[in-house]
Amino acid sequence: MKQNFAREKYKFIDHTADIGVEIFGDDLPSLFANAGYTLFDIITDLSLVREKIPQNININGRNLDEMMVNWLGEFLYVFDTERFLVKKINIKRLETSFFTSTSGINTSVQGKMSEEGEYGNLQAEIWGEKYDAHVHVINTTIKAATYHKLEVVKENNIWHCRVILDV
Repeated sequence: MKQNFAREKYKFIDHTADIGVEIFGDDLPSLFANAGYTLFDIITDLSLVREKIPQNININGRNLDEMMVNWLGEFLYVFDTERFLVKKINIKRLETSFFTSTSGINTSVQGKMSEEGEYGNLQAEIWGEKYDAHVHVINTTIKAATYHKLEVVKENNIWHCRVILDV
């Protein structure tokens, strides 16, 4: 499923030492896609990155918070190990066994750990290219997405994620 990004993908939020961002999505898949886009928009000038090489990524998590940290961590891993810059994200599958509704999340389970054996799975195809110092610039080095003040919620029919990125 190709993602239709929310009108505003993200905005910066105040944080003293690291980078705080609030990410938006019209639905849960677009929230995750926008989170990946945000990460690489902070790392580099995405206008210089081409959608040249496809890759598949797959993450799991026991709740939305863990899924988001694992998702962003997987992007950082791909960048750190392969020097791969991501330009386009196509969410292929997003499954969760800890949600109680197919049309959204029951707020009573948000942020809570699921029972043993339950998990969420996210599979995506990403497009981009390897970093080339003659073409690309690295604006910011991000070490990790943190759990500090992490929040993944649905408010007024818009998904929000607040995350602090360790730089």
